[in-house]
Amino acid sequence: MNLPELSHKQYAVLDCLRADELSGRELRARLGEAGFGKTRASFYQFMARLEDQKFVRVRRVPVEANGQTYYEHFYSLSGAGVAALNESDFFYASARGRVERA
Repeated sequence: MNLPELSHKQYAVLDCLRADELSGRELRARLGEAGFGKTRASFYQFMARLEDQKFVRVRRVPVEANGQTYYEHFYSLSGAGVAALNESDFFYASARGRVERA
């Protein structure tokens, strides 16, 4: 059995998105609670890579504040993200079963 293609951080992000779409702010907060504290810039760079890899979809919603328009990002799993997450889940569940039988 091959190792899953996801890093632990990629898995954490996709796992957070397993049930529902989250805003970038909500996702960063959940990852921070799990010990993945990074700067906002590095978070959005990481998420852009996940989008490039087709693991997540991003929806950008324009928001006005103080006369300025910015875009709030909302993330959800893509089909490829679900498949990668399921592959990782299967790998670790199988590995756990082999360890328990040993």
